[in-house]
Amino acid sequence: MKNSEILNMDEFERVNLQRCDGPFNCGTKTNLYWGVALAEEVGELAGAIKKLDRGFNKRELAKMRKKYDGKPEDMPTDEEFQRAWYFDKMKSIGHEAADIFICLNLLCQKNKLNLSTMVVQKFNLVSKEMELGPEYFLPTIEQIKNLSQNNGN
Repeated sequence: MKNSEILNMDEFERVNLQRCDGPFNCGTKTNLYWGVALAEEVGELAGAIKKLDRGFNKRELAKMRKKYDGKPEDMPTDEEFQRAWYFDKMKSIGHEAADIFICLNLLCQKNKLNLSTMVVQKFNLVSKEMELGPEYFLPTIEQIKNLSQNNGN
């Protein structure tokens, strides 16, 4: 399954803003608030990456054994604890990256910026500055519309 099939950006932005303005009660927050929130999320991602880089060690193993609440005879091996720890750290990195994306989207929406459009523009600007070939450029909305019209869709 392609990512575009998983996340409809227009729907995401609509629901993200609706949730922010509604139950999260953060619709009137300032750019300072969103900047600090974004920095906090980036810091959490950095912490997860640091822990992964530090690696699984005796301290991590001891914490996992202490948390284990099953039967003593079913205690996982050190290798099983290590695999579970690694999976947990990778999941944390994914969650923190998602938090950054969500927060960044709200910051952009609150400033009337379309994040998808801005990403395409910046990506293409860097490709142009690097004098890269057309395979390193993303199609713009206008190009997609023109292609669709030329194909009779």
